[in-house]
Amino acid sequence: MGGESPSGQETREAQYFAMMIRVMSLDDYLKPVEEMYPVITLKDPQGNQIQRWVNEKAVKGVLPLSFQLILESILGWYEITVEMGSGNKEYHYFSVEEYVLPKFQMTVDAPGNILIVDSEFKVNVCASYTYGKPVEGKVHLSVCRASTFYGTCGPLNSLCKNFTLQMGKDGCVSQLINTDAFELNREGYQSYFKVYVLVTESGTGNAS
Repeated sequence: MGGESPSGQETREAQYFAMMIRVMSLDDYLKPVEEMYPVITLKDPQGNQIQRWVNEKAVKGVLPLSFQLILESILGWYEITVEMGSGNKEYHYFSVEEYVLPKFQMTVDAPGNILIVDSEFKVNVCASYTYGKPVEGKVHLSVCRASTFYGTCGPLNSLCKNFTLQMGKDGCVSQLINTDAFELNREGYQSYFKVYVLVTESGTGNAS
């Protein structure tokens, strides 16, 4: 919550998010070791030490640690250095990146199983903005059955069917797909389909 300092200037409390790490040492038989860690440090992308743990001991081979980063933390790669009782050091890195809320999200609904005797199947695609409004735009749909055969010139071409569809007012579109083009009885191809979907927003051309 915000407030005002005695000088009349507005102040804000920093917001944090919790980070959890686990440190584990294994012996030659990949069994956890009851290790004492003299020093464990955390550095930000600029090399500043922002956290330090001293003489931490693992319980049942696992040492859980936690720390807090402010929401305005420096973006980039952070370094964790773990000093072992033997004096050896291990290093681990993780990245902190800005999360950008997707402008719209998409769902694809296709059958989990298709039988050789099935003459067709349906694929449904829906897209909506994060606040719930349906997306107006086009769907580029591609359904493929990839080859498993590799010859001297490389793999056989995938068997694909491609569609460009206009989305309805509800932000959805359905397409019946005939299975003849996929030659379900033919060997040398995967026993499953891959479905690729690209939604392009009208007006802006944004795609997802």
